[in-house]
Amino acid sequence: MGGEPLKPVVAIIGTGLMGSGVARRLSSQGYEVILWNRTRERAEALSRSIGAKVASTPHEAVEPAEVAIAFLSDDDALIQVASALRRADGLVFVNASTTTPKANLHVASYLDRLGVCFLEGPVVGGPDAASRGELVSIISGKEACFRRAFSVVKAYSRKVMYLGGEIGKAAALKLAFNSVLISTQVLLAEAMRLADFYGVDHESFKSLLEETVFREVSRKYYDRLLSREWPVGFKLRMAAKDLEYARRAAFEAGYSPATISAAGTVYSMASALLGDEDYSRVYQFLKRLEKGGQEG
Repeated sequence: MGGEPLKPVVAIIGTGLMGSGVARRLSSQGYEVILWNRTRERAEALSRSIGAKVASTPHEAVEPAEVAIAFLSDDDALIQVASALRRADGLVFVNASTTTPKANLHVASYLDRLGVCFLEGPVVGGPDAASRGELVSIISGKEACFRRAFSVVKAYSRKVMYLGGEIGKAAALKLAFNSVLISTQVLLAEAMRLADFYGVDHESFKSLLEETVFREVSRKYYDRLLSREWPVGFKLRMAAKDLEYARRAAFEAGYSPATISAAGTVYSMASALLGDEDYSRVYQFLKRLEKGGQEG
């Protein structure tokens, strides 16, 4: 008898903005999805919209699954989830979170002893891209595990980059990319403030940028930075965390990245003042900082 092969059951560990987007995408592609989130109510709300099951613990989520995709906030959350798992022979655990190479190495070693195959799988793109299946996935880990998880990863990705078997490479590449992306927002915001102080209107600055190599940066981010409100796609505190992780990874490799460290300080301050707003609020943060933290 012919027909398409059965699709693997997939556990989504963490149903924040990105985890929810990927869960929606996989469900729309015919995958059976099991959800777990530290705050159960969030997983339950998502389950009602996509018809997925909700698990009470990470291990309950992965037990019937063949592939688990984790979207967790930081190293600590990853380690907590990994330590909650029990033996799960044959499971492929894809860590799509932005975490440090060091944490991934420790978790990979720990899960290997439980019969779980660990892949690094951080992604580039936001929640909307996840829902449309347009993320870029960066994978490191054993090739046999990659082959087993490929169809699932491909279902939410427009491009899958496989870097080979060495754990740490995918995490490092994601941190390198995020360092450019996030630091660019700080640099552009500060340049915008410089122009402001000398009475240069924003249209003139935008027009100049769009005549140069910075055209796409200007088109994508200039108006977003200026806006007083923007839907949250990437939180300020997560941007600060990613730059801190990049700084740590660099330090562990033997050097100190001055620009990344400085940008991280700005984002940490912005997060403390503005809370869980979108990371593009950094321009508004700089304006408020100059006014002593007051609106204006």
